[in-house]
Amino acid sequence: MNKKMIKTLFDTKQYDLVVKYSKESLDPEVKLMGLSALLLLSKELDALNYIKENFDILYSKYPLKLMRVHFEVLLKNRLFNDAKEALRVYEAKPYISQEAEEFMRDMHERIEKEEHPVIKNNLSIDEVCEILETSTKNAELSNVLFSLQNYNFNSYVSSLLNVLIKKDIHPSLRTYALIVLVDNKYAHPVSFLSKDKIITLVPSEINPPFKGEVFEKIVKLINTKSKQNVTLEATAFQLLNYYSMDIYPVDINKEDPELVSSALILLAKDYINEKDDCTDKVILDKKEEIRKIIDSTPSLEL
Repeated sequence: MNKKMIKTLFDTKQYDLVVKYSKESLDPEVKLMGLSALLLLSKELDALNYIKENFDILYSKYPLKLMRVHFEVLLKNRLFNDAKEALRVYEAKPYISQEAEEFMRDMHERIEKEEHPVIKNNLSIDEVCEILETSTKNAELSNVLFSLQNYNFNSYVSSLLNVLIKKDIHPSLRTYALIVLVDNKYAHPVSFLSKDKIITLVPSEINPPFKGEVFEKIVKLINTKSKQNVTLEATAFQLLNYYSMDIYPVDINKEDPELVSSALILLAKDYINEKDDCTDKVILDKKEEIRKIIDSTPSLEL
């Protein structure tokens, strides 16, 4: 399909078709439309893999634009190690322009700030509690939640309970509030908004995420099943992290590690456009179940 027809598809918001046909083209402008279409479809992991696959073509005509998009997606998804590696790649390229040089110089500082945010240290405990109780701003809440280790648990715990049932915040913030209670072995029943339903649980009786025998086994199986395909392994691990957080407080350690690891490998192959001839219905069904759970959780906008 020629560039003009693909541009028509893009203008009429037929983004899936734009992505499909852009893969068959070597035109930088068409490749950029394909990347833009993926971002408009909120397929950010797909967009990162698309950049890897089409890097040289995109960079040949749109180096600064590619950098801006690439780092926005990486930092939005908190992929800081990937952002550092990408920065090394860009810096190794020949000189483009003063604007590009300044962008890369600024990016060093931005990556550091976003990976290790400087929390306002002069918040009083009363201010912390007020934000926990009343704020629905994701950025404000996340800053306070990630600074709670600087305060005495007993001084804010009653206010923290409010975060567990807030409707107008990102679900990951509710989950992180619960994890704080789990880490502090809070032994009283609490109400938690999970998937639009209020459930009751006791944090001290729940395992923290990303830990446990089964979780570690899934990690090892993903490593083995990736067969030294670094991109596949990294994508599967990212999906495992998303899935673990999105189902929490359901414990991933209660699942079948063989099934979950196989499903995550299949799903990761979908994300990086790698074919697989798996016909096992149980694995295919689990893959789609995991996909739906991950896709149902919106990106965290700070």
